[in-house]
Amino acid sequence: MNSFRPIAAAVVTVASFALNACGDDDDASASTTDLTAFCAKAAETNQPGTLPTPELLAEYQALAPDEISDPVAVLVDAFAAAGDDPTAAFSEPDVVTAIEQITAFETERCGLEPQQPGN
Repeated sequence: MNSFRPIAAAVVTVASFALNACGDDDDASASTTDLTAFCAKAAETNQPGTLPTPELLAEYQALAPDEISDPVAVLVDAFAAAGDDPTAAFSEPDVVTAIEQITAFETERCGLEPQQPGN
């Protein structure tokens, strides 16, 4: 039954874009395309067992929808500041909060399953 949850979320997302279009199909289509591109990049960024490269994070940040652009910026900046030890970024409370916000968005809007510790 849980496998239907991401599908239902995707249907709701697509329906909400259609309802919010208010006759301007170009905006709704662009929003859906932008979300699709972001979700694809999010899936690429969240590969289990690996940390994303700075280039991949820059692409991810460029595609981030406005509603989560601030948490994404916090995360990307923390990775950049961490330098050779990117895991150090995870010790910052604002980064943990940003990751929680991003994970919730990616789960709800992209249908991605959150990574479990150790994956």
